[in-house]
Amino acid sequence: MGSPTLAVGLPARAPLPCDPHPMRRLLRRIFLVGPCRLYQLGESTGGSVPLVFVLGLLGCAAALGGLFALIAVLTGASAEDYFFTGAIAGLLAITAWALYAVLVLVGLWLRGISPATYVDLPASTGRHASTTPDEPTWRRRGDPLVPAGLIAFFALMAAVFFADGYFSADQGPFEAPLATAPATILRYDDGPGGFGDRYLEVRFTANGREYTTKVKAEDRVEESRVPDPGGTQQVEYVITNPTQARPAGATQSKRSDAHFSRNLSYTCAILTALSAAAYLLSRHRRRADPQP
Repeated sequence: MGSPTLAVGLPARAPLPCDPHPMRRLLRRIFLVGPCRLYQLGESTGGSVPLVFVLGLLGCAAALGGLFALIAVLTGASAEDYFFTGAIAGLLAITAWALYAVLVLVGLWLRGISPATYVDLPASTGRHASTTPDEPTWRRRGDPLVPAGLIAFFALMAAVFFADGYFSADQGPFEAPLATAPATILRYDDGPGGFGDRYLEVRFTANGREYTTKVKAEDRVEESRVPDPGGTQQVEYVITNPTQARPAGATQSKRSDAHFSRNLSYTCAILTALSAAAYLLSRHRRRADPQP
């Protein structure tokens, strides 16, 4: 028999290396080809989370939940409890794989290897069939390790978290000394048409007098449900002006949130500086290298 020939004018694409061992091939598809294919699916949908990934996340949760529920039925345990345990395990497993996929893509970016190199794309004339190992959107060897867009992203996040921390720390009248008291909930106030902030109208005693005011339900720090009218809600109020009140613990909670946002802002600012330095250094080295 003669050797196979290629049709004239059709470029030959180098075949991907094939591992003869089924288990190794399966692991390669899960831990190398899978992350690369996930990236390309995201690229084909404009950078959004691929629908296939969402369906896989829900499918894995449902499958493991069903398996655990079946085990519970066979062992005489609670099928409902086992189902939710299995579903959570499925969600965590896919989430862990997604984080691993991000690390794989970061490694490929640093090495300057396109994800298309490891994806055996079928012949197609579709919209995204032109993807090749020479993707223009992927870093090539010699290009800066840090894209300029990453610097802008960290800078934007630093500004957002700083603003959030600044406004969260501004407590206004609640910077004054506070006291706490049990308050009776009179009614709910959901704003005009039920689309406003949800307030609780409460009545409590302070300095020997009764006060009626409104507090935001979203400021509650308790994990329990909001009490019904007639129930009790602990509130904190400004001693010099008891009409300034909010659910107890809200002031400390907002201060903690402001502290957390400021720390995130400082972290993003440091990452901005480091990524900018890496970008400038790589550009300087590229200019300094002799051109071929």
